[in-house]
Amino acid sequence: MTSFEGAMTGAKLVCLVPGAQGTVWFDFHPNDIIMARSANMSFRPTSSANGPKPAGASASIFQGSAGSTITINKALLTGLTTKPRVDTLLDWMSPGGGILGALIGGAISAATGGKVNLLSSLPSVTFSYGPPEMGFLYQTQVQSVTVNYTRFTSEGIPVRAFVN
Repeated sequence: MTSFEGAMTGAKLVCLVPGAQGTVWFDFHPNDIIMARSANMSFRPTSSANGPKPAGASASIFQGSAGSTITINKALLTGLTTKPRVDTLLDWMSPGGGILGALIGGAISAATGGKVNLLSSLPSVTFSYGPPEMGFLYQTQVQSVTVNYTRFTSEGIPVRAFVN
């Protein structure tokens, strides 16, 4: 299987936010994908302040839960597009999506009198891997990137990297 064929069915991140648009294909399957989510619970006192309290009288109240956290470990990038794809991942960790996003976001904020500010949050990206019915398809934000460059051309261009 060629790298391109692997990319057609492999894992990818896609951003459609103006100024941060781009796609990062992973050339081979990630080593592992970790999903985590937690609920926010609080406890309230019993409704009866008088008299004996029955066992388990403190009821819990569901306060909501944040979205899932997705951790991708050892996704492999290869070829001459390794560094530009890593740069795209790093740009997505800037509100507005990097330098171009900051320029566009600043212009939109100025044009709307500050009512629209693209710089207030990280751009949303879509993580997809496998068929949508059985695989992964999640909206998320890139909040952390660790890159291990492991191969370079004789000119010093990175051509292989493991990305977490």
